[in-house]
Amino acid sequence: MYYCNDGTLTFHNLKAENRKDIIAKMEEYNIAEDRDMDFETTETGDFVVDISNAYGDIEDGLIQLTEYCKSINASMECDIDYSGDYDGKYVCKDNELNTLSSDELVIQNTSTEELLRELERRGVKVEVKKE
Repeated sequence: MYYCNDGTLTFHNLKAENRKDIIAKMEEYNIAEDRDMDFETTETGDFVVDISNAYGDIEDGLIQLTEYCKSINASMECDIDYSGDYDGKYVCKDNELNTLSSDELVIQNTSTEELLRELERRGVKVEVKKE
């Protein structure tokens, strides 16, 4: 399969000595090669890795990376678009990875009001509780 991946991974609670390990793991798990990555440490101490034009199916590698982060008591977030044979997005929060198809992205990016109007148009009775 052909995929091109572009996006950002952010690591929280990552010790300075583990930053090089993260880059090495990303290469080992076939997420991206060093030449496809830019990285920085933010003022708050988060380690941010931007990947661009990283080719391949990286889902299994992202899962392995989340497990590695758990093992070192770090937390990973990611927002990575993929395109090619299929289009979608990898979204990770607190080491929990979700893969969203292009159809799921449309739903996610649609406002609640628009979704409710569509359900009503289809004859679904919707009751909204305001809290």
